[in-house]
Amino acid sequence: GDNMRMAKQKAMVAIALLSLMSTFSVFSWSGGDVEEVPVIEKTTVVVSTHSHKNSIPPAPSSTTKPVEESTPRASKISTSTSSAENLFLTNTIHHHTDGLADNTGLLNGVILLLYGGRGGSYFRKYALPRMNEHFLRCYPYPLHIFYEDDVKQDELLSIRKIANYTNVTFELISFSKLPPGVTDDKVNKWKKEGTQKKFQGRGYRQMCRFWAGSVWSFPSLQKYEYYMRWDTDSIIPTIVPSDPFKRLVDSNCQYGYNRIKNENLHVTIGLWETTLKWMKDEQLPQPVQQRVKDTILENGKYEGVMYYNNFELGTMALKNHDLYQSFFRYVDSHEPFGIFRYRWGDAPLHTIGIAAAIGSKQQYCMYSRTEFPYQHNPAKKNILPIPPQVKCKR
Repeated sequence: GDNMRMAKQKAMVAIALLSLMSTFSVFSWSGGDVEEVPVIEKTTVVVSTHSHKNSIPPAPSSTTKPVEESTPRASKISTSTSSAENLFLTNTIHHHTDGLADNTGLLNGVILLLYGGRGGSYFRKYALPRMNEHFLRCYPYPLHIFYEDDVKQDELLSIRKIANYTNVTFELISFSKLPPGVTDDKVNKWKKEGTQKKFQGRGYRQMCRFWAGSVWSFPSLQKYEYYMRWDTDSIIPTIVPSDPFKRLVDSNCQYGYNRIKNENLHVTIGLWETTLKWMKDEQLPQPVQQRVKDTILENGKYEGVMYYNNFELGTMALKNHDLYQSFFRYVDSHEPFGIFRYRWGDAPLHTIGIAAAIGSKQQYCMYSRTEFPYQHNPAKKNILPIPPQVKCKR
């Protein structure tokens, strides 16, 4: 009798908790009493969620407010922030992490990923299971996933279930706003002009803006010292033999990459001219200007050289460096508004920004495919099956 009543009471509590999933207060749950978590106001340049591990936001409604990308200021180098914005609230469920790999010795790093669009199915079926088995099982760094409000809750639950070796957080973002000087009418006109007809549209260009500069000032990321970026079509085909963050620190590097390539010059129109104008207008010291030229130019000519950033890692301090952020703000707020007019990609943009910020070639680390096995968007038929579990080497 007592056991039956206790079971019924627990069931009623569980049903009541699930019903709260449609509301917009922050809750934490560890299997006992439900405790409301106070909302903390922060001075930020964007709206943020109050994040917890394994958080699944509720289905979007008219009362929720996603993270909007920050509006850049004028070009002068500055790290000041605007007045506080209201935080929007998410529901949080904590699930037990029994069986997770021991994270003793891990550094203060995070894996970042932008999820959504047509690549979602590929990510859940092919990319994430291999990331989980070949990397996160051995190095359970937290996985922080940005998503837009057209992503279904079932997809987020599936991701959390697959990535069972680490903590997963989800952050709702919005690409609805454009920077000052850019309108939807202009973007629609620009993407139909000349060679632009062949290249990606508004959503892709917003993604380039996001990774080039907007994301690095998000409050949700400021507690981390290091980041690694993955794409939804990043495949880790075999086990990663050592911790890439540890190698970054041990080698005194600020930035890590796996290849250098050249961008299509049709989507770099005016980029180098804008870079020269930025350096002149900001009156950058001559040594800084020279190292940008030494890094970017090939035989004195701009050929769209870039660090391939479908896989990259580095320090958060680098992406928040005054010079890096100054370059992004200048590009984002000045003619020709090349991210939207010419589809300037995040890879050539961040290559120029980090060239300005990093003072020594020794602060770059190249990761071979042996050090970090990696494939980008391989055909499904070429993806190797996940082998029997291999012992972690760390």
